[in-house]
Amino acid sequence: MELIKSDFKISRNKDIYTKEILFHSHDYYEIYFFADGNVKYYVENESYELKKGDVLIIPPGKMHRPVIEENIPYERYVLWIYNSYLMKNSGISGFIQSINALADAKNTHLVSFADDRYEQLCGLLDKTLDNFHSCDDLSGYVAESCIMLILDSLKKAFADADYAEYDKSDIIQQVIAYLNENYIVSPTLDE
Repeated sequence: MELIKSDFKISRNKDIYTKEILFHSHDYYEIYFFADGNVKYYVENESYELKKGDVLIIPPGKMHRPVIEENIPYERYVLWIYNSYLMKNSGISGFIQSINALADAKNTHLVSFADDRYEQLCGLLDKTLDNFHSCDDLSGYVAESCIMLILDSLKKAFADADYAEYDKSDIIQQVIAYLNENYIVSPTLDE
């Protein structure tokens, strides 16, 4: 099952960033599993202060960028799922569609895991990573099974989470919300 390796990518990174990362988007799903560091992530007009156990799902086409505090290691797993994978794998595609529907309904791209659940998730990510780089005949099947278990965990976490706890107190978010609620006609400088 070698083809699976062209349909997704997984990495585990621990870096110290010194350059600013600008807003950008991709034509694939990008899923961040945050482990350590001091990072604020912007997805379109939402902002998230990440903490250990947070998982951020960024759908294709969504503008996003991290703001990473310099000189502090930023540790995370990243899983990229390409559209080619979704088109030929109805199981993976079904999980992604369910997760998107739940995220849209709850108006967030972030879900958090308690320490013990996050450690289980990291175990699955490590197994996926190991099998992604393996030449074993069964490695593709094992990696795909792990991805399905990871996505199932994300789906359950989104379904069970109470999103009242996520404070979108970022001033930009507050201004946009205020304008959307209070102005029917866009204000101009002439008024």
